[in-house]
Amino acid sequence: GHYIFEEYIPGTAIHSSPLAYGYRGDNDIFVFHDIFPLDMDTAYRTVFSYMLKHIRNKGYRVISNSHYTADMLIKHWIKSTVIYPFVDSVNIPYKKEGIVMDSSYIPYKRPELYQEFLKYYNGKVYRIGNALTDKVYPYYDVLKMYADSRVLVNFSTKEGFGYPIAQAMIHRTIPVCSRIPVYEEILEKDYPYFIESDMNMHDIIDLVNQAYNDRVTGDYVYSIAKKKFNPEILIEKWIEILSEF
Repeated sequence: GHYIFEEYIPGTAIHSSPLAYGYRGDNDIFVFHDIFPLDMDTAYRTVFSYMLKHIRNKGYRVISNSHYTADMLIKHWIKSTVIYPFVDSVNIPYKKEGIVMDSSYIPYKRPELYQEFLKYYNGKVYRIGNALTDKVYPYYDVLKMYADSRVLVNFSTKEGFGYPIAQAMIHRTIPVCSRIPVYEEILEKDYPYFIESDMNMHDIIDLVNQAYNDRVTGDYVYSIAKKKFNPEILIEKWIEILSEF
């Protein structure tokens, strides 16, 4: 008789809206994947504040998918248990020749950077992540793109978890990504391929080239992923929580 609702903030074309989950019956568990209320527009902040009040009043058990998300929730007087998500992978021969670009963020935030990057790496880039600007691929094909690529490039600066980073890691694909708190949590702060805020286009291309020619860090990020996203450990944590009801 218990329900687990997975909550994505903010809502997108593939994620349900906060309202749909915030007011649907007396549910016991909320799972927060993405949460950054300080960056939301006014409409989402309003909906989010009502949803948090609803969660507090009902006394829901809250699960966060990152310590960063948990820290954001505690600012709203909501305690949560952190359990990392399950991360899918495909077991196929690895070519490791391409570059995956998660382009859900930069086409409209930094279009000049996006176009320069595609021009420089013409023919090597798999573009995923934005149904408005990119071809929509079946999920299994996206996983194969990770498996076939040496590098993931991700310019996003607002994430509550960052699933593409985890997907890259589990495929031994090296993430080149913005230095934001949740990416530092997943990859660790001294990770060598963070895009710093003061980098220009040439700096970023140099960084991607270094990652592309790196034959060590892919195994390193894979080892981190196997520890943090180990299905057996995650299942044990869920069983422990569900057994409390």
